[in-house]
Amino acid sequence: MEAEILTRMQVIERRQRLYLTAILILAFCVAGLIGYLAYLNQLAKTPQSLRVRQLTVVDDHGTDRAILGAPLPEPIVLGQRRKRGGSASGLLIFDAAGNERGGYVTDDQGGNAMLTLDNEKTQSVLLLVEPEGDVSFKLWNDKASVLMGVRDNTFLNLREAETNVRRASGQPTKRRPSLILQRLIIPSSWDRLGN
Repeated sequence: MEAEILTRMQVIERRQRLYLTAILILAFCVAGLIGYLAYLNQLAKTPQSLRVRQLTVVDDHGTDRAILGAPLPEPIVLGQRRKRGGSASGLLIFDAAGNERGGYVTDDQGGNAMLTLDNEKTQSVLLLVEPEGDVSFKLWNDKASVLMGVRDNTFLNLREAETNVRRASGQPTKRRPSLILQRLIIPSSWDRLGN
C-alpha cells in the first residue's frame, strides 16, 4: 500500500510540475500578446499626417521664433503689431525679441511665392515669383535699392535714396537721387552666349 501511495504522489507531483510549466508558458504568451496589442494601439494613435491651421515654435522664454500657418498673423515690428499688405500663408521667422525677420510665404490674393528677409524695421530682401513665371529680386535699405528680374525681358534698376542737403546759403533742399542705372535690358543674344 505504501508503494502505491508513493507512486500516486510521484504522478501528482509530475502533473503539478507540468501544469506549472504550462501556466508559466501561457503567462509569458499572454504578456507578449498584451505588449504587442499595446504597441499596435500606440501605432494607431500616432498620426501619419498632422493637419493644423497654425504651428508656433517658441524659445525658452516663450517668445515666438517660427510660425507655420494659413493664414499667418499680422507682423510684429519693434514690438508692435502692424498691418500686413494682405493675407499670406507659409513660414515666418522671428528674432529673440519676437520681431518678424523674414519668411517664406505665398500671398492669398495674387498667388505670388515670396522669400523675404527683414531688418528690425522693414523688409530688406524680397525674392518674388509670380504664378505666370515673372521673377523679381529686390535688395534695399533707406539709402539705396537694387531691383532685378525677368518679365518680358530682363531688367536691372539701381537707385539711391532722396536725401536732404543744405545749399551754400544754409537753406535745406532735397537732393534728387542720382540714377546709377535704370532698366538695363539685356538682349536675348545674352542667352546665345551661354550665360
